[in-house]
Order: sequence, then C-alpha cells, then structure tokens
Amino acid sequence: KMYEAEKYIAERIFSLSNDYNKDSVISSNILENFEKENNIKFNNEQLHAIQEALINKFLVITGGPGTGKTTIIKSITKIYQQINNYSPYELERHLALLAPTGRASKRITEQSLFPSYTIHRFLKWNKEDDTFNINENKISPVALTREEQLLLTSSFNTSLKDKINFDKHNIEKNDNEQKTLKKNEIIDNNQVENLFQTALEYEKNLEYYKAIDIYNLILDKELNEEDKKLVYTYTKLGMLYQKLSNYKKALNLYKKAIEICVLKNETIKTYYIYSQIAKIYKAIFKNDLAKEIYNKILNDKKNMLPNDLRIETTNDYVEIINEPKYAIEILLKIKNIVDNSENIDLKIEYYYKLATGFDDIDDISKAKEYYFKCLEHINNDKNSKNSVKYTGSIYYNLGNISLYESKNNEKAYEYFKLSLKFESQNNNYEEAYFASINLGKMLLYKRSNEAYIYFKEAISYANKLNDKFYLAESQLNLGDYFYFIKNDEEALKCFLLVLSIAIKNNFSNENIENVKSRLKDLKIRLGEEKFSFIANKNELRGIDYNE
Repeated sequence: KMYEAEKYIAERIFSLSNDYNKDSVISSNILENFEKENNIKFNNEQLHAIQEALINKFLVITGGPGTGKTTIIKSITKIYQQINNYSPYELERHLALLAPTGRASKRITEQSLFPSYTIHRFLKWNKEDDTFNINENKISPVALTREEQLLLTSSFNTSLKDKINFDKHNIEKNDNEQKTLKKNEIIDNNQVENLFQTALEYEKNLEYYKAIDIYNLILDKELNEEDKKLVYTYTKLGMLYQKLSNYKKALNLYKKAIEICVLKNETIKTYYIYSQIAKIYKAIFKNDLAKEIYNKILNDKKNMLPNDLRIETTNDYVEIINEPKYAIEILLKIKNIVDNSENIDLKIEYYYKLATGFDDIDDISKAKEYYFKCLEHINNDKNSKNSVKYTGSIYYNLGNISLYESKNNEKAYEYFKLSLKFESQNNNYEEAYFASINLGKMLLYKRSNEAYIYFKEAISYANKLNDKFYLAESQLNLGDYFYFIKNDEEALKCFLLVLSIAIKNNFSNENIENVKSRLKDLKIRLGEEKFSFIANKNELRGIDYNE
C-alpha cells in the first residue's frame, strides 16, 4: 500500500514538474515595480525563485534561516494576484498557502498577510475514517507549503484518489439561497437573525470569506443607523478581515462602526472597537499608535470601564512595553480588579504576564507565586483557551527557576517532564523540543540512558519543525551523549552531520567552530587514521573538518 502511494505521488510530481508554460515569464518591469512599491530589493536567487514559481506547476524552494523564504512567499502571492487582477476573495479561490502545523500556518498568515491553513484542514480531513473530503482535482492551482515539508501518507493518497466527498451541491444551493435573498427588497428581523447565525457558523468552521459574504448581504439591506445590528455587522466584518490580515479593510470597517458609536455617544462600545484597532497596529509594528489607544482607554476618568475591558486592554498594553519593571507597575494597578474577576481566561493571561515580568527581573519568589496562581486557575477550568496557551510554558519556566534557585535538579526534572507531556499532547513541537533538550542535558551525566531517549525525542521534534538549527543542535547533543559513553564512532557520525548542516545552511562561524572543537577532541582520542577511516566509511569525505 505504501509502495503504491509513493509511486502515485512520484508520478504526479514528475508529471507536474514537466508541465509548465515558458510563455508566461513575468516581465522584469513587473518585478522592478513590485520592488519599488514594497521597498525591497531581490537578489538573483530570489528573482529566479519567483519567476520559476509563477511558471512551473511544481517547485521546491529551500533555504536556511534568514535567506528570504517568507519574503518570496509574500511576493509570489502578491505578484500572482497582480498579474491576474484578482480581488482578495478571488485570490483565495485560486491560491492556497499551506503548512504542516497550526503554528507554522499562523506564522505564514502573520508574515504574508494572506490566510494560511494546515494541509489537513484545507483538505477537510475526516478524523473518524482517516480520509480527506477534498478531491485532488478541486485543489487550487497554486499551493505553497511552508516548513519545507511534504506530508505523504498512504491514507492521504488513497483518500484523494478514491474517497471524494466534496459536496458541490451544497455549495451551489448556498449560493442560490444568497442570490434569492439579494433579490428581496425587504428582509424581516427573523431573516436577519438567521443570517447572523449562518455567518457565525461559517466563522466557527473558519470559512471567513463565506461569513463575510453573509455580513455584506445584511449591509445590502440598508440597515438604519439606529439599528444596533449595523455597528455589530461593521465590527464583525472588521474582525474577520483582521483575522485574514487584510488590515486596511478592517480599519475602514472599524472606522465606520466608531463613527456611529460616537454619534450615539456610546463611548464604551467605541473603546471595544479601538482595542481591536490597537491589535492591528501591534501586528504591523506601529506600537506608538497602539500605545496612544491603550492610554486613551486606560486613562479615561469620565467613563467607568467594564472590568473585562480594563483587564484585556492592560494585558495587551504590556506586550509592547520593553521595560519589565514598568510593565509590572502597570499590571499591579489592576490586581484587585483581576483578583475579583470571574473571567478565567483573562486572569490566567494576567497572572502569566506578571509572573514572566518578575521572572525577567529575577524576582524568583514573586514569579513563582504568580505561575502557581496561573496553574491554580487552569486546574479549576481546564477548558479555558489560555490553559492550552500557557500551561506548558509555565511548567518549563518553573523548571528553569528550580535549576537557577537551588540547583534542584529533581524538581526541575519533574517540571520539564510536565512541560514536555503537555506540549507534545497539544502538538506544540517547538516547546516540546526545548523541554526534551533540557531534560537530556540535565540527565546526561547522571542517567545517560534516559538522556539518550530525550535527545532522540528532540531530534524527532526538530524534524517535525524542519528547523535546520534545531536539527543541528539536537544532533550535537546526541553526539555529546555518544562521546560521554565512549561510543566514538557514533559521536563522530553525529558531529560530522552537524558540521554538514551548519556549512550548508550558512551557520555563524562561532557555531561551526563549536562543532570543529569537538571533532578535534575526537581526532585526538581516535587517532588520525581511525578518525579518517570512520569519516570515509560514512561517506562524509566532502566535509572539511580540518580547516
């Protein structure tokens, strides 16, 4: 079954690789204008990658950290939209940005300003029978995958070929219903409420553009400015465009909502909308504008702010304060309000930010106090969204505190294990990687067999992240383990692999020298003849480990 799956995928890749249109070469003027408009300058390799991506049906673009992969993704997306004259809605129908993990998908969305999805979500994976509901012929013609991973499994392949459940009828039915409603001159309150419910359902399923269509349909009914639904609709549209990183549209919609609120003297409602605008300013690194908004809200002496708004605004504000002591000062001003709040999510976030603030200034006692407060509330409400967000980090930070505070390795060991367990269960591979690395280092000289297990686990997380630096670091630690137990051949294999990764990915000289110093120690221990023999045996002769 795996053979057939791999064979099919190889054939598809081969077919796509040989199917391209050289007539569609992008003119240099388009690229030059794009560089001027976006104030960037591509190097020759980046220009070549963009040209090839827009010509070929299959292309792999790789590069180490900082080589411009994200810039290329962003540029391909924008240029593809420009040359086809697509609206944002049309663009999403023709192009998809995909990633293997939710975390990677979120990073792409933030950096490319275009919605990204996990591969499994995009293909509508059915967890119950392990199939995908999207037919291979229905996939958008352009799909970019980040993290330099291609997930290929037999179930993936089989479901694409044989188990097509894509419900085209339902989509057409939905479109027809919307067209019918658009023809109606009058729409009653029940219909509006039904539309709101439909839009919310689309949001819940992350079908943001469909939700946008519904809200725009409601606006087409020319709601009266006195109608509360108008402000709600503008605000919901703004939030959807914000999620899609279309900040310009989001800001325009928020502005319309605020204008109505100001006319009706609804200051608090205005502040809620301004808090969303501040989040946009933070996302586009206009922190000064975000600060203005936060100060305007928090320093209002005339209006009584709802406690939840004050807590949320303060939590958001301290994220852009670079001085930990000042951030702590701001947070402590509302401690009594937070202590008496019933909003568990806001409390967890607040206590976590206080804890990390005290952690940053080495006030260990206070840091622990608030980390434990976080855990107390998390244990009382394990369904809290911030439970998933902060639990692993809290245990990890408590582990580091235990090492710093009294070199209490056993306590640190337990905390790191809890962090690893939580992060791995929630597929937070990066955090799980750090926890497993720390566990391996802690145990290397005491319980080396257990350290080996954690170093191997770290390598597996590095592979899932496809992060070359993490892969090199985890292999280096595994090499240190083999060196410690005097398995010199395995140590040499690990160190030479790390050196190869470091050189190919342009790591810093300091990192490369770090590996070479280990190789020199091994060369002395093994002797030059045996050292060269092992290196040659493992086909690593092309690496200059002497220079």
